[in-house]
Amino acid sequence: AEAAGAVVPRNLAQEGGVEGPPPQTVGQMLAEVVDDSSTTGPHPAAFHHRRAPWQLPWWMCQAATWHLVGMSFFALYIINSMIMTLGLFLRLDVGLPLAVCGLYSSVVFAMSVASKVAFGLALDSPRYGGASSALACVLLLLGTLMVLKVSRTDAGGFTVEPTTDHARLLVFAVVYGLGYGAVYTLVQSKAAKLFGSCPDFCELQGFLAACQYGGGFFGVLLT
Repeated sequence: AEAAGAVVPRNLAQEGGVEGPPPQTVGQMLAEVVDDSSTTGPHPAAFHHRRAPWQLPWWMCQAATWHLVGMSFFALYIINSMIMTLGLFLRLDVGLPLAVCGLYSSVVFAMSVASKVAFGLALDSPRYGGASSALACVLLLLGTLMVLKVSRTDAGGFTVEPTTDHARLLVFAVVYGLGYGAVYTLVQSKAAKLFGSCPDFCELQGFLAACQYGGGFFGVLLT
């Protein structure tokens, strides 16, 4: 039998002398699957075409791609700058011993590992995936704000400066570690969830990785 032209048998169930639907080839059946409009998002087969050297990749024309670029750049901008300057801040500004500085850093990384595992499972859930994404961003925002202290001046104004309270710094290490792990998992998994089955996904993943490294570099450099 020919693989591409094999004929699907007729529907043998006949009532009242009326035959079943006309026979279909395997190629026609596959075409119906590709053209099925009930699926959400672009079907991977729609991108299976050769690209001329001067043409942009298909993923550069997707709005979701540039959303992922912004997430990748700014998330690592925040994460790397905070992690790299945390030890210097605790040692020079707060005046903590090196052993205590290392303890705070260990708390941040321990919470990030636990958060990566927990949010990795939650982001795969169709029911809790959206809420988990929002919670990850909220945790990172709260963590970055908890290191700041707002004080009232004698003139009636307000000043914002880094906190030196040890209890607050410990809460910061826990919350920021959870937010760090959650957002990092979100950034790494979102592209694969949206475009993982599409061709040239390796190019897209490499481009997003370059944006992440660029965000981390400029975050440390500018802060």
